Amino acid sequence: MQPRRIAALATFVLLTSVGFLGAQPIERQSTIYYSNIAPGELENDLLKSFPVKISLLSESGKLYGGAYVRIFNASGIAIFKKMCEKPWLFLKLPEGDYNVVAVDRKKVTRLKEFHVTKQPQEGVKRTTVKLTWPKKVVGY
Repeated sequence: MQPRRIAALATFVLLTSVGFLGAQPIERQSTIYYSNIAPGELENDLLKSFPVKISLLSESGKLYGGAYVRIFNASGIAIFKKMCEKPWLFLKLPEGDYNVVAVDRKKVTRLKEFHVTKQPQEGVKRTTVKLTWPKKVVGY
C-alpha cells in the first residue's frame, strides 16, 4: 500500500473511533465511561442507556458549562474528575450512592448526593442530577 493511502486510512479509523464522524465520543476514565455534551449533540443511542445525567444550570434554568466535576463513591473516594466545558455529563456508574461536587470558574461550589439504580431499561428512570448556580454568579 502507498504511504498516502495508509495515512488516509489511519486518519479515517482514528476519526471514526473517537466519534467525530457521527455521534459524540464516549470516553473512559479508569472504569467509568462518560460523555460531556451540549444539547443537540445527543446522537449516540448508547448514551441513552447511561444511568446518570448531570446537568449544569443557572437559577433561571439555562444551561451553564464550565465546571470542574468530581464524583465520590459512598466511601468518600474520588472516582471521577473532569473539567466539563459543556452542560451535560452522562456517566455509566454502577448501582450505589454517590456525591457530586462541581466548582465553576468563579470558584462557586455546588454539591449533591445521588443514588444510582440498576441500568436503565424501558420504563426505568435515569438518575438526573441538577446542579444550579445563582444568577448573580452566572450572569443569566
